[in-house]
Amino acid sequence: MRINRAIAQRGQILRVLEENRGIEVAVDFTVLLRTLDTLGASLSAHDLRDCLRYLADKGYVALTRWRDLAAFRPDRLPRGGLRPDDIVSVKLSPAGLDLVQGSIPADPGISF
Repeated sequence: MRINRAIAQRGQILRVLEENRGIEVAVDFTVLLRTLDTLGASLSAHDLRDCLRYLADKGYVALTRWRDLAAFRPDRLPRGGLRPDDIVSVKLSPAGLDLVQGSIPADPGISF
């Protein structure tokens, strides 16, 4: 993934979360991937995970992973190579909402 493209993709992710009430409701990882694809911002699942990790490290999103679920049991993971660290859902943080709405300074790693 090229750097400039990643910067734009991070902004698109935050916009999608904001438009889908992501600060109140967590958005499923697969739904987010498909929504971005529908909007013409196709990412691989790997690239989306990379972008989400970046955004989480900056405090703009909160990630829920399989291991975070209350009823998590490794033996009950869906088939298909899923791991406990795989992302289940994403929620926009208040800082992420502020960034999208322009009420905090721009982040050079994110473009809207």
